[in-house]
Amino acid sequence: MLGNLAALDAGRELVPCIPDIEAQLTHASIVLQGHSVRALGKMARAYPGEAAGILEALTASAAGFPGTRVGYLVEVMGAFADDPVVRAAARAFAEPYVRSDLPSVAAKARKAMRALGG
Repeated sequence: MLGNLAALDAGRELVPCIPDIEAQLTHASIVLQGHSVRALGKMARAYPGEAAGILEALTASAAGFPGTRVGYLVEVMGAFADDPVVRAAARAFAEPYVRSDLPSVAAKARKAMRALGG
């Protein structure tokens, strides 16, 4: 819900919630991890000044997303397409997954790369 509200948050009142959401990236619940990733992607778009930190938290948590679960991270990389500096880091993260042996992860990586300009 917070990710959806971020687009309307002109006063940036939700920015202080970002670290709490980032903390959920290591939660044992697959569902909570997935929702956290999606919320952070929406927040990165809404708050471009926070995008680099959000991307760093997402990519640093990749070890906690084994198998097809890494697809949550890969598919959100498109959220970083509007900022040239952050876009390069998002591309660097997503690009190796284009060659994944897991079809769903590879498909998400191809889609992310199209959004990121590659």
